[in-house]
Amino acid sequence: MNKNELIMLLRDADVRKKIIEVVRLGAKIPASNFTGQPSLKADLLFLLADEDIRKELLNILRSPEKISAPTTSAPKVSVQTTTQPKISVPNVQPPKPAAQPQKSVMANGADMDIKSLREKIRNRITQRAAAPPPTVEVKQEEITDTNFTYIAEKVCPICEEKTRIVQCKARLVADTRDVDFCMHYKDFNPYLYTIWVCEKCGYAAEDNRFLDRYADRVRKSLREFLSQNNFRTPFVEIRDVETALTFYETALYFNEEFEPSAGRQAGLYQKMAWVCRIAGDTVKEKEYLLKCAELYEISIDKERYPIGKVSDNFAMYTIGANYFLLKDFEKAAKYLNMIIGNSNLRSTAPKLYEKARDIWQDIRSMRK
Repeated sequence: MNKNELIMLLRDADVRKKIIEVVRLGAKIPASNFTGQPSLKADLLFLLADEDIRKELLNILRSPEKISAPTTSAPKVSVQTTTQPKISVPNVQPPKPAAQPQKSVMANGADMDIKSLREKIRNRITQRAAAPPPTVEVKQEEITDTNFTYIAEKVCPICEEKTRIVQCKARLVADTRDVDFCMHYKDFNPYLYTIWVCEKCGYAAEDNRFLDRYADRVRKSLREFLSQNNFRTPFVEIRDVETALTFYETALYFNEEFEPSAGRQAGLYQKMAWVCRIAGDTVKEKEYLLKCAELYEISIDKERYPIGKVSDNFAMYTIGANYFLLKDFEKAAKYLNMIIGNSNLRSTAPKLYEKARDIWQDIRSMRK
């Protein structure tokens, strides 16, 4: 079965109902090792590695009633299988009730399929390890990222070995700043280097959290996991957008699995949006801005602030700014009003208050 055939089958009401049933039952259905006659779930898992199929399935799970069945029934497609390596079964969460649409986003992952994400990350890392990027020869007058970065040695908090990391130089002068505090620098994108990665074990985290000590129980679990799964990646001094986003995804994965925090994940998605904005990828930028806003909404409702250096007021402002950038002015105004309505912020956080008021006034002008 190829991708197009599966997508065609997904548009048949009976097939759609069966697939949703399989996903909801999750681990209750025995997993197949792809020998003999594999189960429907095994076929589905094998094809879920394709991003388009995953998106189609997630769309169906979110709003199955919005996908109309074709006027003619889909042709029956025979599935021929060959022996494949065993694939672990992802713990797919069922969709949340329609009465609470904001909870259709996982409290700690924004629709993240953790097992599939792990496979995607490992595949990227394996490919990069097999073909390391060529050495870049820099002419004396050429401006590259190395003009703004330097290599330092740190001790990984998980494997406790020394690893090289790339740090940005402290004195960077910004050209402009966006309403969501994205800073633009001439000839350099510092958000490509926000995630530090241990070249020895593969552990990845945001630069301001990489050296934090986990609780012994969490650290032990992380060390055991990394020793059993190959997350190692060659050290790369100059990163491109794809490499940077892979490292962000790895950091998101570790956070989701070992120390879940919707607020911290929101911050990572925000910086992923900035990476894509500076690179000119507006489609992915909007996707990450939305995930950030949704996760902060969940975090404000369920988590205690401050989270790191982020206050609840800053999180609310970010939600409003993101929805403003996404042109969802009704939601943007809702959260910005919470900032403006807090008179204490005029003195405690005047810059945040003024920026919220400026955006709110822009929205008000657009509505006239």
